[in-house]
Amino acid sequence: MIIQELTLKNFKSHKNSKINFSDGITIILGQNGAGKSTLLEAIRFALFKKVDGNIGDLVRKPVDEHDDVSTMMVKLKFRHNNIDYELERIRKRSSNTSRLKRLSNGNSIGMTTGEKPVTDEIEKIIGVDKDSFLNAVYIKQGEITSLIDKTAGDRKELISKLLNLDNLERSWKNMADIIKEYENKLEFNDRLLADKEKILEKQKENSAATIDITEEIQRDSKEKEKLTESLKRLEEEVKSLNNKKETFDKNNIKIESLKKVIEETEIQVTNEKKQLKNIELKEAENKSIEKETVKLPFLKELVEIKDKYDDRKARLVELEENIKRIKQLREVLVNTKSDHDKSIEYSEKLEELNKRQEMLKKDVEELKALKSSLSVLEDEKIKSSKTLNENANEARRILDKPDLRNPEEISKEYTIQLEKKEKEQETLNNEIKEYQLKLSSYNTIINNTKKSLKDLQNTKDKCPICQSDISHEKHESLLEDYTNTIQEYEGRSIKLKGDIQKKNKELTLVNDKISSIRKIEATSMIKDYEKFRQYLLDIKETKTKIESYKDKNEEYDSNEENIKKIKDNIKQLEANKQSYITTEATLKELKSIDELDLEKNSLTEEINAYKNQIKEINQKVQVKDDIAATIKYLEDRQKTFDKNIGFISNKDNTIKKIEDMNNKLTEDNNNLDNLNRENRELSYDEETYEKTNNEYTCTDKNLREIDKKLVESNTKREGLEKEKLDIQENLKKLCEIEQKQVALTDYITLLKKIRDLYGKDGVQKDLRENSKPQIEVETNNIFNDFNFDYDNIKLDENYEITITKSNESLNVSMLSGGEKIVVALALRLAIAKVISKQKNELLILDEPTVHLDEERKLELIEILRDSDIAPQMLIVTHDQELIGISENIIEIRKNNAISTYAKKE
Repeated sequence: MIIQELTLKNFKSHKNSKINFSDGITIILGQNGAGKSTLLEAIRFALFKKVDGNIGDLVRKPVDEHDDVSTMMVKLKFRHNNIDYELERIRKRSSNTSRLKRLSNGNSIGMTTGEKPVTDEIEKIIGVDKDSFLNAVYIKQGEITSLIDKTAGDRKELISKLLNLDNLERSWKNMADIIKEYENKLEFNDRLLADKEKILEKQKENSAATIDITEEIQRDSKEKEKLTESLKRLEEEVKSLNNKKETFDKNNIKIESLKKVIEETEIQVTNEKKQLKNIELKEAENKSIEKETVKLPFLKELVEIKDKYDDRKARLVELEENIKRIKQLREVLVNTKSDHDKSIEYSEKLEELNKRQEMLKKDVEELKALKSSLSVLEDEKIKSSKTLNENANEARRILDKPDLRNPEEISKEYTIQLEKKEKEQETLNNEIKEYQLKLSSYNTIINNTKKSLKDLQNTKDKCPICQSDISHEKHESLLEDYTNTIQEYEGRSIKLKGDIQKKNKELTLVNDKISSIRKIEATSMIKDYEKFRQYLLDIKETKTKIESYKDKNEEYDSNEENIKKIKDNIKQLEANKQSYITTEATLKELKSIDELDLEKNSLTEEINAYKNQIKEINQKVQVKDDIAATIKYLEDRQKTFDKNIGFISNKDNTIKKIEDMNNKLTEDNNNLDNLNRENRELSYDEETYEKTNNEYTCTDKNLREIDKKLVESNTKREGLEKEKLDIQENLKKLCEIEQKQVALTDYITLLKKIRDLYGKDGVQKDLRENSKPQIEVETNNIFNDFNFDYDNIKLDENYEITITKSNESLNVSMLSGGEKIVVALALRLAIAKVISKQKNELLILDEPTVHLDEERKLELIEILRDSDIAPQMLIVTHDQELIGISENIIEIRKNNAISTYAKKE
């Protein structure tokens, strides 16, 4: 990259600055704080929007209220690979703008816009990322001396930082937290997914409940309409009936009162008549009772003896039944013992088979798992085969080798073609570099000759170098020689530029081919091929295992059939087995037959004694069959006799009461007839009234209940709808989580693999080991260009520096101050070349002489003056001694907080 022009507007201390840069060395001179380093910040900001701190700090501070700083702009024009570009970044209060254009024949062609797209396109153009580019072209203050003065460990750390390996280390550390975060998320999601089955069950319940409640609401709504119509009709009927009822009830109260009085009077008359009749009966009855109750004491004694006799008789029957039952139970025990023993035997055999099945179950489950695994392996084999064929066909197309048979042959051809094209690339780069060096040399000769020609033209017959007198002919001869030299080298320069352009076109074609070849993932293809072959081996091994489990699976199925048969046999024997167990337990609880026989003999003796006593009483009195009824009858008769004595004494008083009550009945019946006639004229029916009123009350109650039920049902349905939405939302989230779980698991695995690659023993180590020999070679090449009397510079694995001279190894500490600075500069430039992949046309040095003693400073200045380090070199410094190494000097001054620049001649 060659910087051509930098325009700044309100960038830090620069208000309006437009600076042109040329090839070769440019000195950016200025005092501390003048704003010279701001130019480097502006270049970094333009290219990559790289800022140290807050981007707002880049905007210039206004000097007064009229100073407009609303727009900050950086515009950079540069050339890369012989193509001119214009890059512009603008920041306003409300928006940011980034644009990249390609310049051609005075026209600009828009390439891309936007902050990130522009930065990405710049990295694509220069072929490296922003950090690598800045480390390659930008040498910071004190960085050169640090490479020599630091310890080997610090030097290794600094070089690793320049090679961007510190980013890998930071990434390695930071990824641990990232992986932990994703693992926590995975664990959290697993806890959420554990409730999915419950939610699905709840969804089914919700759906069923919603259907039920909806149907219930529809039924109740129809019922409500019917009840409302009925209630309106019944309300009118009840109102009419209430008026009649009021009159009817008043009459009824009177009627009921009279009826009650009449009824009570009639009852009293009837009762009194009955009383009179009873008195007469009682008188006759008492005469008869006295004859019957003489035998009552004998009968009572007989009943008492007879009860004892019956009790002993019943107990005797019960004993005989128990003896009979025990004999039957013993017979059952004998008949069911065989089935009981067989059932026990079958149960023991069933237990053994179940234990065996538990052992075989693991093998059967393993067989199922193997069959599932075989299916997965078959699918993966097909996918792998398809991917291999697609990648192989693409590789054959890129390599233009359709006859390549397998990934090993593709990888071999890939390496051959890539090495061939990289050698062509290296050859072309070296040729272009050689041509550019020649072109730079020609330009130096042309510039120096032009200066000498100009000096010669400004003198008359004097040597422009030593100012001694020369002849006019010599003067003219020198003029002609200088002119011819300029023309000759200008012609050479034109031809050389054409050659460079041609080589660059060839290099572009080679670079494109290399990029195309590098798209082939040969290593990945071989791994995929190995994975495919491994799938074949795994499938074969799995099939072998499946075959080995076949016998156990058959045994498992056979055992299942035997278990079923045994269970059926046990079921058939279960009734007799339980009968045996129950009978055995019952016999243990009952008395023995001997004990029952003793008790039977004792009862027989008591029964015979009671028989004799009954016989004696029967001889004294005549006894009917139903003795108890006879006793009860005689006892009642005795009570009746006692009661009749008091009853008979009220006979005269009863006759008088009957006459008075008959007179009162005649008067009350006349009044009752009048009230009944009035009620008949009302045409009121109590049953109709009660039926209508009850129907109205029932309908009103039902309507209120339906209303209440509808409110409850609708509330319940709303709750179910809300619950349904919640369930659907939860299930949707869980489905999303399930999908994320697969991606999360794969992503965590990928992150762990990437983290391992980023570790010190991974890519970092590989990059250091790969970069070291390149840095060593480039350091020696650059060091040799400085024409120092040393043979070779060696770097060990820790970047310890050893210098060889006449087969003698020297430590860097043994060198002089000037030699150290030469070694350090060569090492730093070599690192820049390795980082930029040999493409570093630009080199920026920030205060290179800071912290250098006089010897080192002079040596560095001489090297910068005499060596062709890079096509373009920008040196930022406040050191006036550096002015002598270049004619291109840009001086930065600051006045009233605003930086300006001036070309210094």
